[in-house]
Amino acid sequence: MLTSYPHTCRLLMTRSLRFLSVVLLLSVSLLIAPRANAQTETVIVDTVLPGGGPIDDALIFGPDGALYGSRFGQFGNGQGTTVTRFDPTDGSTSVYADGFVNANGLGFDDTGALFALSYADRRVERISPDGSTQETYATAPSGNTSGLVIHPQTGVIYVSNYTNNTIGVVNEDGTITTVFSNDGTQPAFNGPVGMTVDDEGQLYVSNFNSGEIIRISETGERTEIADLAGPANYTTGFIVYAAGSIYATAIGRNVIEEVSLTDGSVSVLAGTGVAGTTDGSGDRARFDAPNGIAATVTGDTLYVSDFNSRSIRRIIRTRTTADEALPESKPRLEALSAAPNPSHGRVSFRFRLPQAAHVSLTIYDVLGRRVATALNARRPAGEHATDYDTSALPSGLYIYRLQADGEIVSGRFVHQ
Repeated sequence: MLTSYPHTCRLLMTRSLRFLSVVLLLSVSLLIAPRANAQTETVIVDTVLPGGGPIDDALIFGPDGALYGSRFGQFGNGQGTTVTRFDPTDGSTSVYADGFVNANGLGFDDTGALFALSYADRRVERISPDGSTQETYATAPSGNTSGLVIHPQTGVIYVSNYTNNTIGVVNEDGTITTVFSNDGTQPAFNGPVGMTVDDEGQLYVSNFNSGEIIRISETGERTEIADLAGPANYTTGFIVYAAGSIYATAIGRNVIEEVSLTDGSVSVLAGTGVAGTTDGSGDRARFDAPNGIAATVTGDTLYVSDFNSRSIRRIIRTRTTADEALPESKPRLEALSAAPNPSHGRVSFRFRLPQAAHVSLTIYDVLGRRVATALNARRPAGEHATDYDTSALPSGLYIYRLQADGEIVSGRFVHQ
């Protein structure tokens, strides 16, 4: 049966209104739906010490917040004799130690003394905390001492021997005892150089010649966690641990790589793979045989020494948040400030809690050592301030980490 024209119009209008109602309802739902913060990351590379400088090898943060770097140079030409102090805040450099034959691995102990390696003649040099005296602390019987790390929890000094493919510990009597070597049953060392230690006290070693990164447990069990293979020889320079990842300089491939200890993934943090000194975004920047590497505790800033150009490059990672519609989001922990910054005896940390939570506020030095726990208590929702007496701290850069309800935020302050 045919439907009359007026009836048809009413039917179409009714259906149209229902459709518009559904569209409006969906639109309003999207507008008022809870939103969560999705993190995105920006990586920027810049040059903080121009080419032709005095550093081309190992890098480490000192207790004063400055960077200390080795000059390895070329074999047999006498250029690699120094360890230099570099202040990133003003760009100044000064010779901190001398007399090396191809200066190499570096490490600070908990007194502030610097231990530095002389590669060609196998010496371990100790420089006093004030930099006034230097002495030969130990000598390896053979091979070439290459990398050095001081265990932050035990104080044990580990030295890698590039030629002998071994890892040794430095004894107080000036000897070096081999503790790990190739026995054919575990992942092999192949020109070990870089070493670092994670938060759990596990030692990591990188193979300069073939690119593997090997984890050594407290019981001595070895596990290969990544293979950063590149061109034959000159594959991986130094490594550093920060905030759940290992960062490695791919000296043969001109990139900086990140190995996540959470899921084992390997990614290029910065560098195109083409040699050069171009600054800019991480995917456009170029490195020229990146070698030494140092990182802040939070991993948001890294410094890299380019071997060929003898420049120091800085990598800054900035994490921003963008609104993303999600059904069940919640307000986030927010760190507001640390003031005054620089501090001169006392610093006040301000933060905001979205809901009541147990709060931990921990302070670290630039070597990743826990300096103090400024707060460890439950606090109600809202804005809070916690004061901490910094008068007993040595001058330098410090990292604070605020943790509450499963979230972590961090920041930096300088004590003078």
